[in-house]
Order: sequence, then C-alpha cells, then structure tokens
Amino acid sequence: MPLYRMTPVPDEVFDEYLSQLSIGELKVFLVIIRQTLGYRKGKQYKGTDWISGKQLRQKTGCSNRSIAHAISRLVDRKLIRVVDSTGKELKSAKDRSGKQRLYFSQLLRRSDGLPYEHTSSTCEEKDIRPVKNLHSTTDTHTTDNQTTHHFVWNDYVNHLHDSPYRPHNIIAYFFEKKGLTFSSKDQADLAVERHLEAAKKVQHFSDTQITKTVTYLLNVFPRFTVGTIYKHLTS
Repeated sequence: MPLYRMTPVPDEVFDEYLSQLSIGELKVFLVIIRQTLGYRKGKQYKGTDWISGKQLRQKTGCSNRSIAHAISRLVDRKLIRVVDSTGKELKSAKDRSGKQRLYFSQLLRRSDGLPYEHTSSTCEEKDIRPVKNLHSTTDTHTTDNQTTHHFVWNDYVNHLHDSPYRPHNIIAYFFEKKGLTFSSKDQADLAVERHLEAAKKVQHFSDTQITKTVTYLLNVFPRFTVGTIYKHLTS
C-alpha cells in the first residue's frame, strides 16, 4: 500500500489507551484521528474536522447513544476536543446537544510537546504526496495512463456543510435528516436550487430552533421540505 494512503496513529493509542478504552471509545477516537491526521497538506496535517453523526455511525457501526457516550468519555479523558462552528468549546453533552455541526480534534502530543498536526521537514519524504482535500465534490483516481472523476454524494453534502453560506449549511442538514441522495451533480445542484429561497428565510433562526423543528416534522410530517420548516418556525 502506498505510504500516502496511510494514517499516522500516535504510539500512545497502542501503548497506553488500547487497553483502557472501550470498543466504542476506541472506534470514535480512531475515526477522529483518521479524519484529522489522515489528511495532510504540505507539512501539516489537518488539526480539526467537522464529522457528522451520520459519518460516525457509518464508520464505527455504533448507535447514536454509544457514540455520544464515547465522545463524552474521550472529552473527559482530554483525548479529544469538540467545538462548534464559532470555535466555542463544547465540554458537556448538554453543550453539544442540538448543534448542527460538531468539529473534532485529537489532543495527543508529540514528545516535543507540539501537536501531531505539525510535521518536521526531517520526517517529510519526497514520495509522500499531499492527500486530497476531505471535502472535495469529486473523487479523483490517478494512474500513469488516465485520470477519472465521478460524483460522490457524501463529499457534495460535506462541501455544503463547510460552505460559509448558511443557507447551504441548512440545505445539507435537511438532506441528511431526510436521507436524500442524488446520483449526479446536476441533480444535486437542482435540488439545492429548489430549496435555496426557503433556506435563505430559515437562516435567521437559531440552530436549536431549526433542529427542534426538523425533529418534530420528521415524526409528524416526514414529507416536509425546507419551506415547511420555515412555515412551522413562523406559525
């Protein structure tokens, strides 16, 4: 396997924490390491990454309850840090409840005290290429003879989540909660355009108001749209 497709896991995970962490805690911790130290640009690894509940469920195979418990335990052990989109640290489950996006970072440090995100020039090998950006809207595979591109729905949604434009964040949240998927970028772009005007109106409400409304509508009217969310918020 090429080295640039490997994630550097700190030795402490194996030497110290492997025997201490539960299976759920270890799974969540490894996903966070994968999503941060597994992505490198130049001489630095990614320090923080937004990871959705859906991603954590898919990657760990754990339930929401198990994941929430694992996150709390890892925070208490000071192995991870969780912040919201403004950078505010979320130390308790209550702080994290209702947040549309949680950003995770691992807190293990190198022997010199620096975060593992920082790499030294002596450790850099010429044949290790920078990894692709996590939130690309296309998945690219390069060989000596050809380069092919294909649409990746999860990357498209992540791109919307990472957008500085709040209506796009709301649409991404709506897509995830409804379990919607599209097979091409054209279809996805049309869906975004269809919900954009309503999302512009919804953006003025808080994350807590939006998540409570979506949770309610999922139970009583599962065929709701972003427009329905706005109508319920203003009713």
